Amino acid sequence: MNEKPKKSGYAALKQLAKAPIRPAADAFSSKRKSALEADKKPANRTGSKSRVRAPHDAARNAGFKSTEASVGLRAKPVHREEYVIEPNPPGIQMGVQRLVIDESAEDQRIDNYLLRVLKGVPRSLVYRILRSGEVRINSGRAKPEQRVHSGDIVRVPPIRIGESVAKAPEQEKIDWLRTQILADERDMLVLNKPSGLASHGGSGISFGAIEAMRVLFPNDSLELAHRLDRDTSGLLLIARKRTALLKLQNLMRAGEMRKTYLALALGIPEKDRFDVRLSLKKFDLAGGERVVKVDENGKPSLTYFKVIERFPAANACLLEVMLGTGRTHQIRVHAQSYGLPLAGDEKYHQGVDHKALAKFGLKRLFLHAHALRWREEGVERTFKAELPPDLLAVLKALREAG
Repeated sequence: MNEKPKKSGYAALKQLAKAPIRPAADAFSSKRKSALEADKKPANRTGSKSRVRAPHDAARNAGFKSTEASVGLRAKPVHREEYVIEPNPPGIQMGVQRLVIDESAEDQRIDNYLLRVLKGVPRSLVYRILRSGEVRINSGRAKPEQRVHSGDIVRVPPIRIGESVAKAPEQEKIDWLRTQILADERDMLVLNKPSGLASHGGSGISFGAIEAMRVLFPNDSLELAHRLDRDTSGLLLIARKRTALLKLQNLMRAGEMRKTYLALALGIPEKDRFDVRLSLKKFDLAGGERVVKVDENGKPSLTYFKVIERFPAANACLLEVMLGTGRTHQIRVHAQSYGLPLAGDEKYHQGVDHKALAKFGLKRLFLHAHALRWREEGVERTFKAELPPDLLAVLKALREAG
C-alpha cells in the first residue's frame, strides 16, 4: 500500500491555518498538554529508552536527602509519543550539591571534607569524582589535597549510591567494639581496632571502625585522626570535634606524636637496631589496587627498627618499629626492602612464602599498633594496646619451637 507523500512545512502551515478554533476549555487542556510534552525528549528511531525531566528535579537538586523526591525517574517508550514514568533501579540519587564552607571546616583537605559530609558515599567514589575534575571549589577544579577555607563554595556532581552502602553494622559487632574503647575522653576516643576491620567503609566494605563509632556516638562529629590498614590491629585515634582533629593531626605532622608498632618479620638481621630511609610513592594498578613502592621521586620516609626477640627455628624475629614519617604501608614496604618482609603480608612478600609461619598458628598479618605518646600542654599522654590473643599464641608457639 502506497503511503501518502509527506507535506512540506509550508503546506502543513496552510493546513493548520484552516483548522477551526477550539473552545476555551479545549485550548486550556491543549496548553497544559503542550507544557508537559515540552519537557519530554522524543523517542529515537531504535525505540531505546529516553530520559525525561522529572517534575521533582528541583526538589532533588535542592539537597541530598534519601526521600522519595531524591529517587530519579526514567521514561519507557510505549508508543511513538507516549511514555510511562517508572522508578529507577534501587539506589539513592544525590543531586548536584552546592556546599558553603563554614569555620568548622577551615583549612581541611577537600577529600576529607567530602568524606565527612557525604555520609554513606564510598571513599572510592569520592576520589573518583575528585580525580575526574567533577568537584569544583569556587568554580575551579578541585584536587584531592586542596584545602578549603571559610566562605568557599564547593560544587559536587550528582551521585548514585546503592542502598547496601548505608547498611548499619550488626548490633552484636557494635556492642563488642564498645568493649575495645580504651579511652573515652571529651575530645577523642582511643579504639583498639581488631584485625580485619577497616578504618572506614568503601570499596565494597559496608562499614568500618569510624562508621561503627558513629552508631555508638550519634551526637558527636567523629572523624579519624589517622588510619590503620585493614589487617593491622591496635590503637586508632578518633576525634570527637573539629578542633581536636586539627590538634592531633598537627602533632603527627610535626613529628611530635610517637607511634610504636610490634611486627613479626621473616628473616634474622645481624644488627639489633637499624633505620630505613627510602622514599615511597603510591601507584594505582590496572585493577584499581593501590601499591606503594620505593621510588626516588616519592615522599621521603623514615622507619626505626629494633629487634626484640629472635626465633632461629622459624627464621623469624619480633621487631619494635617506630615511625619517623607516616606514609601508607610504610612499615611493610621498608621492612620488605631491607630483606625482612612481615609475616602474613600477602601484598609485599616479594616471592617469600608469607604463609611460612602458618604451622605456628599465624593466620593474618603480624603488625600491631602498640603505643602512642605525645606531650600536650606539658603533660605526657601515653596509650598502649597489648598484643591480641591470636598473636600472643603465635609467639608462644615460636618460643616453644626454640
